Amino acid sequence: MPNTDHIELLKQGVKEWNQWRQRNPDIEPDLDGARLCNEDLRGINLKQASLAKANLQGVNFGERVPQSPSTAATLRRASLRDADLRRAKLINTDFTGADFTGADLEEAKFDRAILIGANLEHAQHLHWEQIVNASLDGTTKLPAELAAKWKEERKRQIGSHT
Repeated sequence: MPNTDHIELLKQGVKEWNQWRQRNPDIEPDLDGARLCNEDLRGINLKQASLAKANLQGVNFGERVPQSPSTAATLRRASLRDADLRRAKLINTDFTGADFTGADLEEAKFDRAILIGANLEHAQHLHWEQIVNASLDGTTKLPAELAAKWKEERKRQIGSHT
């Protein structure tokens, strides 16, 4: 069950939410089980937020907004365990260290997303095409077949630069 105060703050809009986050950097937002279907959350700061079992189907973290220096949204170290992210636009979003265990990623778009240190090992419906344009490294946990594909692509890239 999500923290109702956090949900109310989120409903006030991204600008108000981010201002609250700046004033309260030590609070880890509890959005477990929140229903945020089809919401436009471009530019939101969800760093260290818990979104376990949240329904984020069709959510738009989208492209970078003019006021945001580099990423569209920040979900560093966020818990997305069992979250519904079907058809979510996760473009240019920072998921450094995020946990996607059990998350449904069917048709989710990770173009230019940062997935360094993220745990995608037990995510559902994750395909290479979804993450091929994302930033990954050796600390990103992927399902075995995708980890092998990443290593193969990495070798090929290194070989073409020598």
